[in-house]
Amino acid sequence: MKAPEKYIYEEERLGALASYAIMDTEDEKEFDDLTALASEICGTQISLISLLDDERQWFKSRVGLSVTETPRDFAFCGHAIHNPDEIFIVQDARKDERFFDNPLVTGEPYVTFYAGIPLVNQEGYPLGTLCVIDDTPKKLNASQLKALEVLAKQAMNLMELRRNNRRLEELNTLLVNKNVQIERFAHMASHDLKSPLGNIESLIDLLFDEDHNFGSNQKETLKMIHACSFQLRNLIDELLEFSKTDRLELSKREKIDFYKFIRDIKNLIQDGDQCDITVHGDSQLLFTNKSVLTVIFLNLITNSIKYSDKIRPSIDIEFSEGGRFYHFRYLDDGPGIDPAKHERIFEPFEVGTSSDKYGRTGSGLGLANVRNIVEKLEGQIELKSSIGQGVDFDFYLKK
Repeated sequence: MKAPEKYIYEEERLGALASYAIMDTEDEKEFDDLTALASEICGTQISLISLLDDERQWFKSRVGLSVTETPRDFAFCGHAIHNPDEIFIVQDARKDERFFDNPLVTGEPYVTFYAGIPLVNQEGYPLGTLCVIDDTPKKLNASQLKALEVLAKQAMNLMELRRNNRRLEELNTLLVNKNVQIERFAHMASHDLKSPLGNIESLIDLLFDEDHNFGSNQKETLKMIHACSFQLRNLIDELLEFSKTDRLELSKREKIDFYKFIRDIKNLIQDGDQCDITVHGDSQLLFTNKSVLTVIFLNLITNSIKYSDKIRPSIDIEFSEGGRFYHFRYLDDGPGIDPAKHERIFEPFEVGTSSDKYGRTGSGLGLANVRNIVEKLEGQIELKSSIGQGVDFDFYLKK
């Protein structure tokens, strides 16, 4: 008997095999279907998907054989992998000097005929074979050999699919863990940053309340420090809200009285009573995600109030429903947005103006939040506006 030699790039081949994490896994019907078909097409008692590690050949799938592995020194497949581009055929192992005294030939399963197609991965390493075996001499015709080649390619495709799926699962787990870590960091950073900022604002208020003899320059400096700390605290809050949009339970739906919903949103907003909101709708009830709707209209109405050039802004909201979507149209009578900025305005940290009517600079996260969650609900949003003409947001949410 001649034991098979190690493959010329054996270390790399074994590394490639390990990357599939397939050795000693459970039976899988997709692989078993291939071996059953190979045995049927070739008229053999045995068909195997055999993979070779350092010391053994292990059978991912087997037809007509009870054992799950044999020593590599006995493996016909160990010889087959040395010519990855060729079919390895032994017509009669009893007459072949390499195999005549092989224990698999002289004893169960009495291998006489063998034909094996190397399973070659995308990097070119032969990991094993798809083979057919019988206890009598045979000769396969061209159609049978072609079918074996096709089945071997399919076996390799299944292995690639398993590996890709496993990598995706690992990446998904990694991303979930990273998101959890980011969320924890964001909350921790929020607390650690907002606390000293709140203290700064309180100290400045205290200095003003105690009526210190500050000069005009000193007062202006203190006001700037107070405004900057307030702005930074708001930015931290908006960054947290932006990070939360990816974790909204988008599948959750509930019945919403839209008219009452808008009234409640208005009451939540600072200076919400300083604007007029009119709602027009085909009906009063919606069945959708309330959290998503809240984020959208809180941002839109807040922006209309903050950036309005009117003493009392006016807002019109229209909604209707089609087959699969709710359609919303949001209009205000504000200063409008330059058409050149329409696409950029939805990007994070992009702002339409240098400051709002209170003199504060926005974070540029509000409309980015809105588009993000609209698209997550398979909807779309469009802005129509020009300088001096207010804004017109047209958007859809999946029902």
